[in-house]
Amino acid sequence: MGACIRLPTCRRAGFAVADLIMRGVLDRHRDLRFGVVELFSAWVPLLLVTLDGRFSFYEQFGGRPLAELAMRPRDYSRRQVRLASFGFERPALLAALAGDLFMFGSDWPHREGLRCPVEDFVASCGQSPESVPTLYEANTRWLLGS
Repeated sequence: MGACIRLPTCRRAGFAVADLIMRGVLDRHRDLRFGVVELFSAWVPLLLVTLDGRFSFYEQFGGRPLAELAMRPRDYSRRQVRLASFGFERPALLAALAGDLFMFGSDWPHREGLRCPVEDFVASCGQSPESVPTLYEANTRWLLGS
């Protein structure tokens, strides 16, 4: 009987995002918007740093790319993906490393969610809705198409 390997949920989300990009799904479907919510987001900068390198590596050693892409792989994330972030993950730092991809996340009204979502998030990350409208509103509106 084979061993079962369980990857952390955030790793599985990273693989899904990478697969959508590297196989050309986001290139072929430019209007597709993809959101990752109810997970941590600190893994995103590392994923974006490695996407371009992995794509080039596969092309060099596989003889051809997985898909013909019009842009660098990481640029598809910036164009079509948004991610919910918790305040303790320091979304300003994540945005400085990965781009303006992050949205306010609290897990409210679940038990493990923040009691006062906006106030607790602001206290945790030090950024107010007025100072970072993309984090608190604009990225979510964009994702939902409103």
